[in-house]
Amino acid sequence: MNIRIFNSSILILIFILFSCKDIKDVQDVSEVNDYEEEDTEDVDFADENTLEGLIAKYKLSSEERLAVQFLKGVLTNPLIAKDVVGVKNYTEEEFREFLVMLGASKTKEAIADIVVTMKARDEVRNAIYDIPDENPQKQNFESQFNEKEEEYFKDLKISCSSDEGYEGAYIALRATSDSFMFKAIKGQIDDALNEN
Repeated sequence: MNIRIFNSSILILIFILFSCKDIKDVQDVSEVNDYEEEDTEDVDFADENTLEGLIAKYKLSSEERLAVQFLKGVLTNPLIAKDVVGVKNYTEEEFREFLVMLGASKTKEAIADIVVTMKARDEVRNAIYDIPDENPQKQNFESQFNEKEEEYFKDLKISCSSDEGYEGAYIALRATSDSFMFKAIKGQIDDALNEN
């Protein structure tokens, strides 16, 4: 196995472990949708000190919840952008403070591009999965995907490491537009499959 693909796979596994750590008792993503339907107006937010309590208070959609968990996974993972000087590794408490500082509407604004980018990323992942294993371009697309995903993780982490603190991170997240990285690969996959 190519060492670069192996390293990418390890990084992705670590990311998944970090990003899924705060979702307790969820067997599949469809159960996250049930959480959205809970009536949160009468709930005592004594657990507002947890990320889950904050997410419930903000009444985020299922995609937004996943984007928050994704962003938390990137920002708290010390392996992402470890080679870049001055990059901030958030603690879980700092990440929660960041969301508290933003409030509900700014949190939704900050993660809006992450929601779009995650959809584009998932489309590429599914398209690669659907390519027959014997197709000689499949490995090339997998490598491109892994490189772009690592680049995306790194860009997010660097964006949120502003000298301007949480406000700088918010402004940087609002300014990002990274779905194009994955849409370009999806276009290449579509073109390659249409040629055959």
